[in-house]
Amino acid sequence: MLIHLYSPMYCFQNACRPGMHYLFSDSKMNQRNKPSLSVAFGLIDVFTLSSFLAWEAFLTGGNKLGLVWWAKVETHSPGFIYWFGPFLKKEALLDQLPGFLSDLDKESTNLLSKKILRCSCEEPLTVKMNNHENSISSISN
Repeated sequence: MLIHLYSPMYCFQNACRPGMHYLFSDSKMNQRNKPSLSVAFGLIDVFTLSSFLAWEAFLTGGNKLGLVWWAKVETHSPGFIYWFGPFLKKEALLDQLPGFLSDLDKESTNLLSKKILRCSCEEPLTVKMNNHENSISSISN
């Protein structure tokens, strides 16, 4: 008995030439020649990775244009500025911010101020403040 195989999944797995039809005898058909789910999962992995990379590129572009939301958190002892983001929606930032603040609290930091800003922010996202007195006066102005 002959089996006529021309499915895209079979051809993808076995590197068939497009538009060609392949005939196999079922007695010679073994596990290696049968389409498997590993190809489907491989395609899902490729799609997931490409979607993630596209999302990262979208956020990077939004950050360069200053269209994304950031939280600027200043702490005292130790004196640091932490930038948390980027987020496309302010609501998403506000949903995630309590978790970030609780992580800072676990590190025994004293929260000085927090601001929600729509801006562009570049590395580094954690900055040590040199003169804490000047930082406090610039925040209150």
